[in-house]
Order: sequence, then C-alpha cells, then structure tokens
Amino acid sequence: MANLEKRILTAHAGSLPRPRSLDEMHGRRCRGEPLDEAEFKEAIERATAAVIKAQLDASIDIGNDGDAARESFFTYIRHRMTGFWATSRRKGSGRQMIEHPDFLELMARRSSGMTVRAIETPTAVGPIEYRGTAEVER
Repeated sequence: MANLEKRILTAHAGSLPRPRSLDEMHGRRCRGEPLDEAEFKEAIERATAAVIKAQLDASIDIGNDGDAARESFFTYIRHRMTGFWATSRRKGSGRQMIEHPDFLELMARRSSGMTVRAIETPTAVGPIEYRGTAEVER
C-alpha cells in the first residue's frame, strides 16, 4: 500500500474496442431485430474477459468492463428506464464540419462500420420509470 501512495493510479474512461461480431449483435438489439440471447451473453463475457486481461497486461490500476455489455453510452438508457424510444438528432452536429472541414472525412471513415448510431439518441416519449437491475445483472 505504501508504494501506491507514491504514484498516481492509472485508469481510463469510456468504452474499449470490442469484437466486430459483438458490435453487430448490439446493432441488431438496438434496432429491435432478433438476437440469440445465449450467443449474445457469451460474446459479452468473452469481450469483457479480453478487455480486463488487456487492462491487467497494461498495468491499469483501476479498470472496468470496457462497456462490452452496452451498445453505447447514449442509447443504453432505453434498457434501464421506460419512456425512451424515439430518436432525436443531436443539435449542432454541422458546426464541426464548418470549423473543421476534415471532420466529415474522419467521421466517414469511423462510421463506415458502425452498427449503433449514437448521433440518434433516445428521446423521452412517455412516463419515465426505473426498470430495475435486470440489465445490470445481465
């Protein structure tokens, strides 16, 4: 413990890379398409184990699950609370294209394989209630 007090602990924020096959499953789930739940669960477990190992190998002090179980920070709310479903386009998304002309090219490269569109965020369309812990336990 004394050694830990002499240095800054390392951590990271945000999602870590996951297998393309898991991204595709998240995309299908997000769009309400059929999904093999057992296959999905297994893919999440494998991806989570891989990112935890990678963090240990990199000597990260404070790791996390890499968000393997969630399709995106913005869309995950639909699984935890009622009342969110319709999508709303984020305002101001054109500003970066004016200020940074290379932004469109960068986004085209990044989004070519996207399975979940985080720019179309869930919008409240009804009464909002907490769904419970089933999604977390899952």
